[in-house]
Amino acid sequence: MGLFIVAVRLVAAGPPDDPPMALFGFAAVYLAPAALAVIGHRREAGPTLAAAALLCGLASVTSFALVTLPFLIPAALLAGAAARSTPWRNRSVLASALAAALVGGAWFAAVIPREWRCVSSPGYSACGDVTTTTGGAIALILVGVALVVAVAASRPAAAER
Repeated sequence: MGLFIVAVRLVAAGPPDDPPMALFGFAAVYLAPAALAVIGHRREAGPTLAAAALLCGLASVTSFALVTLPFLIPAALLAGAAARSTPWRNRSVLASALAAALVGGAWFAAVIPREWRCVSSPGYSACGDVTTTTGGAIALILVGVALVVAVAASRPAAAER
């Protein structure tokens, strides 16, 4: 789903185009719930699955064109998996909440900072606002930190058996 959203953004973007770092940050934000879900599944960490479900639910309402509405399907599936998981530890719950908050902050960093740019060629000119390179870089860093926090806080599946 995240790859589809990024593909739509690449195809539908008109001139001036967003800088590559901004697109990487945008992609990281929409792929972060999938990464958290994989971490939560592999490590049998219910709070991490719940964080992924929350982020999918939030991602489903980020577009007025309803193109992100299908994010509700994995949100429901991940919430069900989180509910069926082993008992949650306070450390994992806090770390997963922190990871979800970091990804939320990354979304704001990837979407909100905009700058006005104009491009022109013979017989053609276009102006528009584009996402900044700095916003994309900050989004990548925040998503990376969120994934490190999720891995560090979730227990390995075989550790407590």
